[in-house]
Amino acid sequence: MSVSPKLRQKFAFAILFLMGANLLIGSSYRAERDTWISMLITSVIMVLWALVLARISILHPGKDIFALLKVLPKWISYPLIGIVTFYCFSQAVITLRVYSGFVHIVSLPNTGILIVLALICLVVWFFLRNADSMLFRFSYVTLIPIVILVVALFLLLASKFRIENLFPIFYKNTRDVWYCAAENVAFPFGNAFLLLGISFNPENPKKERKTWLLVVVISLALSLIVVLQNLLLLGGSLADELDFPYNFAASLVNVGDFFSRIEVFSSLFFFLSAIVRSAYLMQLVLKGLCHLFPIQKNAMAFPLITLLCGYSAIAFENTNSVFNYLQVFPYIALPLQFGIPLIILFRAIRQKRNKTSLPECVQSNPIRML
Repeated sequence: MSVSPKLRQKFAFAILFLMGANLLIGSSYRAERDTWISMLITSVIMVLWALVLARISILHPGKDIFALLKVLPKWISYPLIGIVTFYCFSQAVITLRVYSGFVHIVSLPNTGILIVLALICLVVWFFLRNADSMLFRFSYVTLIPIVILVVALFLLLASKFRIENLFPIFYKNTRDVWYCAAENVAFPFGNAFLLLGISFNPENPKKERKTWLLVVVISLALSLIVVLQNLLLLGGSLADELDFPYNFAASLVNVGDFFSRIEVFSSLFFFLSAIVRSAYLMQLVLKGLCHLFPIQKNAMAFPLITLLCGYSAIAFENTNSVFNYLQVFPYIALPLQFGIPLIILFRAIRQKRNKTSLPECVQSNPIRML
């Protein structure tokens, strides 16, 4: 059975959006050797959560997170729209600050970080000026080499892996394991609720559910490969100390002269994944502002990008301060990431029950209620 190009592009975008951050950071390593256990816990949580998000998508096909929030009463919908809009903006700031810091440290140490931020923001602005379909096509072209790169690096480094880096299990305490899992869920997988509105198979609910599950499973599998590679090669303690463990692991590959600097080649695709995440987050910010205020999307694109660039430069003192913030981020993000979709789901189920409880003649012709 053939799959339409649009579906493939949406599918690739959703995967890249969820696992893109882990290409660079490689999840939280607070649990050190037990980080792989935290990733397994994260996988179970996110697979179950994907079923919830798929259910919302089936009940309200094609509606994004802001349109879903407008179904709620006004006294709660508009504050929540404002909160989600600011959340998306803050996520874009974090993403840009981490990746610009990465490019500044690894590739362009003599270039000011503000210049790097400005270059990224210009590309993000280009996607804001165009339809979502362009971002989906760009994601599809970007994801294929990223998957090949992740698998190739894992195989090239396999001879240097040390299995003892994964044992003994629970050698410290279980508290760090659960907190590490919470960090992984909060960033980046908890952002899955922002994918609501991207209907994969609106005409077939069963396929919609399967597609959501497949997106989450593939993104988790790729992230688990990254985590295992870092643990098996570097060990939990070193991976926790490094800001960019995956790039350090890639630098250990040396297969001839052509691949002697493969980490520079890989960093290019990490950079592209940051553009995908940031562009989509800023698209959501624009949509949220349009729901709150009577403004035109295109007119706000450039001022908003300018604000994003400036705020990203001053919000955090350095890249380490971003990582310090991410340690308290779960306390802020998890109630939002899980609370809002659950409110929407309960509201949708209640509306569906109220509708089915009406007489058939009223369902087919609501005017008869008057």
